[in-house]
Amino acid sequence: MSRKRPKTLHPFTRQQFLDKLYYCRKVALDLRREAHFSSPEYAAAGEMTDAIDRIAEALTGDRELYWQTSNAHRVFTPGAPPWTDAMKE
Repeated sequence: MSRKRPKTLHPFTRQQFLDKLYYCRKVALDLRREAHFSSPEYAAAGEMTDAIDRIAEALTGDRELYWQTSNAHRVFTPGAPPWTDAMKE
C-alpha cells in the first residue's frame, strides 16, 4: 500500500526549509567575503546564493526574500526572522 504524496509542503515544514535556506545563504555570503575574487570558491558561492534566491522565489513568490532591506518602513515580529513577516503579507 503506497501513500500519496502531498502536493504542497506543510507550512511548518516550509518555514523550517526557509530557515535552513537562510543559513545556507549566509554561509555562501560569508565565503564570498573571504574568498579571492577570481577563485572558483567565490564563483560557486555566488551561484549558490543565486540558486537559493530562485528557490525562495519558487516557494514564496519573492526572489528578494533574504535580501537586506531598510527596517525603517517595516515592523518585524521580535525574535522571528524577518522573512516570516514577509510571508504573512
